[in-house]
Amino acid sequence: MSRLNEGDDARELASQWKDHFPEDPIANERLARMEDGDGEAAQELVAHIQEHYRVDRRIIRTRRRTLAEYGSSYASRSLEYLEYDACPAEVAVVDQAADLVSRTDVPDSWKALWTRLACTTPSLLEQVLQARLAAQASQNVSGFGKGLAWI
Repeated sequence: MSRLNEGDDARELASQWKDHFPEDPIANERLARMEDGDGEAAQELVAHIQEHYRVDRRIIRTRRRTLAEYGSSYASRSLEYLEYDACPAEVAVVDQAADLVSRTDVPDSWKALWTRLACTTPSLLEQVLQARLAAQASQNVSGFGKGLAWI
């Protein structure tokens, strides 16, 4: 992947995230660098968001224990495995994501993004794919196969 594509991706992500953290100077600094095409700033932004905005499992576990001590109840959780036979299209998407992850010429941010999208709902994945194809078409990227090689 060329630095130009990585820079374009950083700019696109920055435009989507720029209004989400108006009071966070660190996030805004990373977003400004991303707007300048700095792909590494995207990875730094993800790390910052995960560190400062994600609810820690320990907090949730402690809250449940405290509620139980006071006799309060909370929603129970259960896990249900649903077995099914994957259709050929689903298998192809998972194979593409696995191939992408094994490549050394692909940035880690792309690997993480497409791995997560391959494990999400088909409608969300389709929306992202359509948006990527439209972006490539608007940038006059030649060859349909070239765009799918990064998926």
